[in-house]
Amino acid sequence: MRKAKRLLALLITLVFVMSFLVPGIALANNSNAKVQGKQIAPGQLKKMVENKFLQGYSVMEQSKIKVKGKGIDFDVPPVIKQGRTLIPVRAITQGLGADVDWDAETGTITITKGSTVIEFIWDDTSGKYIVYVNNKEVEIESPPGMINNRMFVPLRFIAETLGLKVKYKDDGQIDIDEEVGSIEGKVTAETSGNALQGVKVYLKVGTKYVLKATTNSQGKYSIDDIPVGTYTMQFVHNDYQTVTVTGIKVAKDSATIRNVTMVQDEEEELYGEISGTIYKGSEETPLKNAQITIDDGEDYFYTIITGSNGTFKFTNVPVGTYQVVFYHTDYGDIEHLNIKVEENKRVVFNVNFESMVTIITTVDID
Repeated sequence: MRKAKRLLALLITLVFVMSFLVPGIALANNSNAKVQGKQIAPGQLKKMVENKFLQGYSVMEQSKIKVKGKGIDFDVPPVIKQGRTLIPVRAITQGLGADVDWDAETGTITITKGSTVIEFIWDDTSGKYIVYVNNKEVEIESPPGMINNRMFVPLRFIAETLGLKVKYKDDGQIDIDEEVGSIEGKVTAETSGNALQGVKVYLKVGTKYVLKATTNSQGKYSIDDIPVGTYTMQFVHNDYQTVTVTGIKVAKDSATIRNVTMVQDEEEELYGEISGTIYKGSEETPLKNAQITIDDGEDYFYTIITGSNGTFKFTNVPVGTYQVVFYHTDYGDIEHLNIKVEENKRVVFNVNFESMVTIITTVDID
C-alpha cells in the first residue's frame, strides 16, 4: 500500500514536471534541473510540486457547507488540509455569487465580486502562489492547489474577503452568510415636527429601489439583515416631497441611524374662469358700470366693473365653489350661490337686470 502511494506521488511529480514546467527541462551534470532557463535544485523542484498539487488532504462531506442556509452542488467534494477547508474554484460562482476565471496556462485564478478582485498568481521563481486583493499582495495560511486537474481554493479566506462571514459549528457544519447590519430611524414633518405614519422606505438594491419598511404611528422604521456596504434610500409619502438619501453606510453587526424630515407638497392649484355680459333689458343694450364680485368664502375675493360693452372676465380662478353677486346702482343686486368652477372650464353668465333673468352655461376653455 505504501509503495503504491509512493508510486502515485512520483507519477504526479512527473506529470507536473512535464506539463507545467514546460518542455525543455534538462538535467545538468550536478543533477540540478533547468526550468525556463533557470537552474532549479531538486529540493526546490520537489517543493514547487508540493506547492502546486495538494497532498495530505481528506475529503469532506459536501453537505456540511451551506451558504445562506442552502447547500452547494459541488461537482467534486471539498477537502480539508491541516484543518483548513478548500473548495473547487468553480463552486465559488454558484455558492458565493462571484465570477471566477482560471487561466490553466499561467495557473492564474481571478475571483471577482463587485469591486473586490482576488488573484492567485503562480510564481515560478518562488515556486508558490502569490495572492493579491485589489492589486495589493496579502499573506494567507492556506494556498490553493490542484487535485485531479481541479483547482481548489481556501474557503474562509475567499468568503471573508468577499464580505461574507463563516461560522464553524461543533458538528463540523460550516455556515456562510453575508455580514449584515441594519438601518433604523424616524421620519417627521419639517414644519410641524410631527411623526409621519405610512411613509414607504425604499432601499436601492442594484439598480432598483426595493420597498423594505413602512413607518409606524410614531414615524419609526427599521430594516434588518442588510449586507455590509453603502446604500441609497428613498422615503415616499403621497402628501410629501420624496426624500432621497445617498451614502448610507451599513457596518457589520451594527445599526445605522438615519432620521429624515419631509416637506409637505404644495397642492397644485387647478383653474377655471368666470365671464359674461350684463344687459339693461334688451340683449343689444350692454350695461356699463355693473359690479361683479366673486367670493369663495375663504381667501378668494375679486371685483370687476363692466365697461361700455357690458362684459367681464375672471381668469385663473381656483377650482372651487363661489358666490357671484351682480350689482348696479340703478337696479340693485342679483346673487347666485354655489357656482362651481371646474378645471379648464368657463362659467358664462348672461344677466338681464330689468327682467332679473340670468342664463348660466359652462363651456370648455379654448
